[in-house]
Amino acid sequence: MNSVEKRKSRQEKKKNKQQVYSPVNLKLKTISGISPAQSLKVWGAELVCSDKKLNPLRMTATSQIFNKREFNFKKVVLQGLSISQMAQRFLQHNWGKFTKRVDSAEPGYYLVSYQNPLVNLYLPQESEIINSQEVIYLDLCLTIELLVMLVELGQEIPPLFYRTSATNGHDQKICVGLKKGKISFVTENIARHYQKMGVCLAKYESWMF
Repeated sequence: MNSVEKRKSRQEKKKNKQQVYSPVNLKLKTISGISPAQSLKVWGAELVCSDKKLNPLRMTATSQIFNKREFNFKKVVLQGLSISQMAQRFLQHNWGKFTKRVDSAEPGYYLVSYQNPLVNLYLPQESEIINSQEVIYLDLCLTIELLVMLVELGQEIPPLFYRTSATNGHDQKICVGLKKGKISFVTENIARHYQKMGVCLAKYESWMF
């Protein structure tokens, strides 16, 4: 009888341990940032996908970061436009040599954080805070698209230059932000020097790559 009770006790402990460490899907509390109608207003019918063709956003996750108030994750529609397409529509920005870039991304509903406390940190420090495979860094063209829409819609934008995975000819990371209301590009070193380097985060979805 004693051995039976011990076996039950071990089974119970094992069950409780699994419950503690097993990933739990969280219901996301998102704020709508940019709707399909607003995206259409900015880009025009010729550059936007129909709502039915937009990749979906799963409203569950295992990381608590998506519901943390200080990260301000918002649901936005991004068309995945190339820099070349955006430059042709809005000539007034400081596009420079980037006007020739035709690489694009997937159109869909993105959960993004551009108003967050990750300013001028180095990658190991960022990784300690993020600590989740469900979080990625928004790439160059998507970050630019987001910023252009925020400008055109008159929404608040932090005075930061967002680090991307893109590099220049000297293997320095490219950061993109606003300078006097215009999209502009600087290196990571310059953004850090002026204490204005930020990162734009996004929730990872399997359709993104």
